[in-house]
Amino acid sequence: MNLNIENWEQQIIEFLKNKIRSNEIKYEDFENVVKKYKDLSLKIQEFLEYAYKNSKDENKEKLYKLYKKFSLQNTGEIVEKLREIGFALKNNEKIYERFYDSEKKKPKGISYRIMELTRLGKREEVFFTLLNEFQGENFPKLLSDAFNPVYSDELFKTFIYSFLSGILGEKEQGGEE
Repeated sequence: MNLNIENWEQQIIEFLKNKIRSNEIKYEDFENVVKKYKDLSLKIQEFLEYAYKNSKDENKEKLYKLYKKFSLQNTGEIVEKLREIGFALKNNEKIYERFYDSEKKKPKGISYRIMELTRLGKREEVFFTLLNEFQGENFPKLLSDAFNPVYSDELFKTFIYSFLSGILGEKEQGGEE
């Protein structure tokens, strides 16, 4: 299979140009292109990781450098998606109640423990604690990706704090942040 990336890129550009030229500018069209671009970027990052891990020749080091560079470029998107994952978990009462005491209107002790372990950079303990809180529920893949050693301790902290800010942040009227 041969992929012509230039044609694919040109199709997207022409699609957006035509929307502007014909004055059919719809937010949803542009939002959809941006979302697909961001999703594709994260998928490419996954494939780069698999490629460098499974490479056995001189490409391994080059692939690792490309993966590391690419993954660092995706960090902003990862931060935002982790916050969104946390926010979406507010709708899962089983998980939400493990992190937040609705009666007292404050985070539960386990949330403070996760924050402190994160501050101290104790990745394994944070991972274990989060896995424990997700017992019987699906553990978000992107959250597990935050523990990848390719990310610095500072990025790891940012990822976990972003997730926690989503699940512990306040809801505005209308159900959205």
